[in-house]
Amino acid sequence: MRYTDIGTRINEQNRTCNRGDAQEVVLACAVYFRLLQNKPITEQQLVAFLTKLPNVTPIQRQQKTKQDVFNLMVQAKQDVIDCVIDKSNYMGGIFTGITKQAINYANAQIVEQVEFIHNNKRKDSVSIDVVGTQGAKIDMSAKVTYKDNEGNEITEPLSRLNLSLKVASKKFGQASGFGKVPFTKLFGILGFSNEVQSVIAKHEKKFSQFEQMRKNDTLQAIEIGKPVVADIYSTMTRIMKKAFANERTDEKKEYKLLGNLANAIQKEFVGDDDFVDVVEFDDKGYNVLSAKSIKELKKAIKSSEIDVRYIQKAVNPSIQVFDRISKKLIFEVRSTFNKYGYLRNFLDQGPFMSSFKARF
Repeated sequence: MRYTDIGTRINEQNRTCNRGDAQEVVLACAVYFRLLQNKPITEQQLVAFLTKLPNVTPIQRQQKTKQDVFNLMVQAKQDVIDCVIDKSNYMGGIFTGITKQAINYANAQIVEQVEFIHNNKRKDSVSIDVVGTQGAKIDMSAKVTYKDNEGNEITEPLSRLNLSLKVASKKFGQASGFGKVPFTKLFGILGFSNEVQSVIAKHEKKFSQFEQMRKNDTLQAIEIGKPVVADIYSTMTRIMKKAFANERTDEKKEYKLLGNLANAIQKEFVGDDDFVDVVEFDDKGYNVLSAKSIKELKKAIKSSEIDVRYIQKAVNPSIQVFDRISKKLIFEVRSTFNKYGYLRNFLDQGPFMSSFKARF
């Protein structure tokens, strides 16, 4: 089953939970269970573990071995918990595929961490926390607490287990809403928050008209909004294209502009944390963009030559940012109005970014 079908299948069964949030819970539980077991786990074992979780939020669970303590904290909305603990959602249900990918990841990617915890001859308290469902950039964090030789309590991240998770999505950032604040945020991410102000100012009356119309006629509001989005996108494309072209004649300014863009991309992926891996699941496997690879991606962007293109579409225009040297798309900024008249602006990864990922 394709992950893109999950949302539809959930709605068909009157269970409206976010598949990305559900994936975070499933993967965190797979990691927790794998660390606890000290041996490869099966899909059947994981499903049994998930469906026996308490139907409360937050979920707190603790299990002890002879030497160590393992803590699980899941902070998720109740509808997500309802979906995760429902047996009918597995083995042919709406989560078929999710558990398999979680098992593959846990059995293949955390062998080193499992061996470290179980063989270090000390008493460890391991904590696995699901936090991304609350809006954080990091979706799952892992820490280990122990006492050093002098009796001091030390808490450290468990190596390569602070994760940002994505499910069947190229999206790595967004700025949603129709108005001054969201458009400032969107182009601020790209380093053009000042330049966009004069562009936004031209449309302030349209912003007000849109909000008033949306209360009574969503379709008509969207018709008001479409040309505004197109104008902002096309104008900002020209501004950005000119800026990157001009800065190529000034090495210091170019380095600053490219540096700002590289830092912005990292921040949208993982926030301000330098030790987070990005894991992207799809219906065939998963990609890992490691913290080390993110640094390499930033370095590559800083040495690239940027070209910016406006893509005219009948409904949802986009801005594409290319590397002129490799001719690869770095990322795309795209917009879409949903049926409620709510505008969402997404940052989608391109092939340039994909070349820094490991595929499993």
